Amino acid sequence: MTPQTLANVVLPMALAFLMWVMGLSLRPADFLRVGRYPGVILWALSLQLMLLPALAWLVIGIWKPPLTLAAGLLILSVCPSGVTSNIISQLSRGDAALSITLTAIGSVIAPFTIPLLLNLQLPWLGLLAAEIALPIMPTIGSLVLVTLLPVLLGMLVRHRLPGFTGRWEPRLRRLTLPAFASLVVLLGIVNWERLPGLWTAAAGACLSLCVLGMLSAAAIARVRGYSPAWQRTLAVEVGIQNAGTGMLVAAVLMGRPELAITPLFYGILMNLPALILIAQQQWQTFTLEERA
Repeated sequence: MTPQTLANVVLPMALAFLMWVMGLSLRPADFLRVGRYPGVILWALSLQLMLLPALAWLVIGIWKPPLTLAAGLLILSVCPSGVTSNIISQLSRGDAALSITLTAIGSVIAPFTIPLLLNLQLPWLGLLAAEIALPIMPTIGSLVLVTLLPVLLGMLVRHRLPGFTGRWEPRLRRLTLPAFASLVVLLGIVNWERLPGLWTAAAGACLSLCVLGMLSAAAIARVRGYSPAWQRTLAVEVGIQNAGTGMLVAAVLMGRPELAITPLFYGILMNLPALILIAQQQWQTFTLEERA
């Protein structure tokens, strides 16, 4: 498989599949829930759209990674959360309904926020605008096609074919993590020659962004008096971003596969703090059950 085929065909198809599976789990009520929890949802979206990019700049200042890694980190910071965050939120005893709602809304607005935020911030790295600019309308069109439309199609299938959805959605959801892992492995193989020299800087930057995002969101949620379940949900939704969307933006929409290395590393390393959070909550649940 050539790098061009992987970037231009396999990556968009894999991401569209993941978004379609997400759509199978969504209902219109997931969007209407905004009216029930407007405050927490607005705060969560603000943290995703403003705090995380600010943390990305902080990480860039601390680690001083090569320019390509720094650009990849900014790309990643403006991506929404993905279906993985819903699974992690549920396993860590967060609020699954809130997690799904935040992911759904983030996926709907992402085609419009990503090009705007990137075109604003990438020039601050000192690159020429012509080198890194994303054409607004073509980018919106591509992201709508690969992310938003599959979600809407999945919701339509759920509405029209409830029997099919009830039977296959749990099975397909179990395939999302292996599918994403396979995608990460393939992209790693394509970029194999670049990886060894960038491992330390990329790993440090990716882990720092993930952990800082999770801790900051949880701390702000705690200050605002949100429940522990909401605190964990916001930590996951802000800290665990859709690396597949980041790789799509870098490798396909920008035509710069070297910028996809940071989302690639992130797609692997984000699982470490997520697993720690899950293990901590599962252990607490086990301990409470033992005492009972």
